[in-house]
Amino acid sequence: MSALTVPDPARTTAPVRLALAAALAAALALLAGPAAADTRQFGNLIFDVPQGWTLGAITDRQQFLIPRDFDGRCGSCRIQFGLGHPRVPGQPLDVAIDTLQIVFATGLADRIEVMSFTGPAADEDELTETATTMSQDALPLFGSLRYVSEGAPPLMPPPRPGDLDGLWYGLSTSWTTGLDGMLQMTLKHRILVFWPDGHFYDGTPPQGLQPPDPAALMAVGDTDVGTYALRRGRITLSYASGATDTLDLRGDRIQDGDRPLVRGTPLPDGTPLSGRIASFSYTATGPIIGGASCGITRGGELVFAADGTWTSDAWAGTSAVFDTGAGYATSANSGTSGRYTVRDGLIIRTDTTGAEVARDLAYRWEGDIHIGTDTLDAG
Repeated sequence: MSALTVPDPARTTAPVRLALAAALAAALALLAGPAAADTRQFGNLIFDVPQGWTLGAITDRQQFLIPRDFDGRCGSCRIQFGLGHPRVPGQPLDVAIDTLQIVFATGLADRIEVMSFTGPAADEDELTETATTMSQDALPLFGSLRYVSEGAPPLMPPPRPGDLDGLWYGLSTSWTTGLDGMLQMTLKHRILVFWPDGHFYDGTPPQGLQPPDPAALMAVGDTDVGTYALRRGRITLSYASGATDTLDLRGDRIQDGDRPLVRGTPLPDGTPLSGRIASFSYTATGPIIGGASCGITRGGELVFAADGTWTSDAWAGTSAVFDTGAGYATSANSGTSGRYTVRDGLIIRTDTTGAEVARDLAYRWEGDIHIGTDTLDAG
């Protein structure tokens, strides 16, 4: 989906204006109803998630809301929030033939906030369902938005100096049954970084181990930053989005459900590396017409040299075997290279043109060097 831009009222057709006016009128009667209890924040916007909806992914600096029940009413409808920007008019989004998308823009003192509602409209029934959902869910939501720039207090509590600091990492395993009926093991990783000023980051902080700037991170849609509170061995994480999580501090470990997190030691600036990270995965896609057993295989190798260079090779393939014994396989390969540097707890990779390719935390954990969540094989 394209990024949201400010709509031009002059280009809005009369039927759409009439339908929108009717939907707005219907929504006004719903604004006085009780708000949902799940309050969240994205950038400058504070909103209550409507009943029957849940937070979707943040993609291209845009927050999506999706229905909880994909098989229910308007299961493919989407509510979308963009990040605010200065008052510079743009062009409205194009509307596909089988899709209805209405874009709204709210003008504030020095910025414009843009949001949209999208739903299927391939026939009259779909159009009616989409318009009804927009009237009942999206428009009341848009009408109840609060704005930090207009005085609404952020959902993230202010930081208070705490007793946690440093990088913590852990993993756990879970088992699921694949389409081929075989058990598949999944590793669940988590990295948390704490600062004594009361902030934390869930994942890889863009600035590394330097103290975060929450306002700058939230301005680009990053909601993995937050503040923490430690009381009687209980750690409460309060994210910028309004979400919360609770962990237990047990001696020298942080217990995250069934996953213990152990402190890691960041590599010093300028550390040279020598080793490789190999990856391999196979995903069975199940039987298809003709009785074929199909699968997708992926693999790769990332190699670091002590002279500050890196190389990467990756490949992927598909295969199928029929009941008769005949089969086929296809594959594709790719390779890249460049230089790396270790700084502020990060290993930053650039390609041969100097463009940044990736940044990951680089640290020693349980005797091994880790790049992000991968173990560097120095053998």
